[in-house]
Amino acid sequence: MSRIVAILPAAGLGTRMGAETPKQFLELDGMPLVIFTLRRLAACEAITEFVIATLTEEVAVLRERIQKEKLGRPVRVVRGGGNRQESVGNALAEAPADAELVLVHDAVRPLVTREQVARVIAVARERGAAIRNPRRGAGRDGARLPVPPGEHRGELAQRLQRRVRTRMFIGVHRYRASLGTRDGDRRNFVAEAP
Repeated sequence: MSRIVAILPAAGLGTRMGAETPKQFLELDGMPLVIFTLRRLAACEAITEFVIATLTEEVAVLRERIQKEKLGRPVRVVRGGGNRQESVGNALAEAPADAELVLVHDAVRPLVTREQVARVIAVARERGAAIRNPRRGAGRDGARLPVPPGEHRGELAQRLQRRVRTRMFIGVHRYRASLGTRDGDRRNFVAEAP
């Protein structure tokens, strides 16, 4: 059986949200967004384990809360970084080296479906990697997503692949690349504002 690891970056402060509580810990249907999102991802049986990168002061509390979920698969909670990239890097360092695929999904994007995850996994297996575009190339306020200066989307995808060395990378988040893409569902919003 292949190992597929899902990484959930959950170390942000949520300052744009304007709430006193970081948005990954705000409640949706009576549970923190990070737990709601974890449950949604856990509905995809292909995912064999999870790594969640969170705020240093929340690691022990979140670990204890997740133990109550009884997902039947390993869940590691690790210290996040000063930004999303560092948090993903910290989580990736804890992912098993023999993982076939590594998915990255924002902890504050709670409405992902099992079908969406399965489609991204299928594209990644077929093409070698996939980067899912949640809103058909739109960024905040409908603008096109930025690509770092001097790069086009194919170069960005190649850089992401190199960053994770020989493992395949599925980014269930922002950029669309020429590798293999899956358009997302607008209902899988990111919690950004009250």
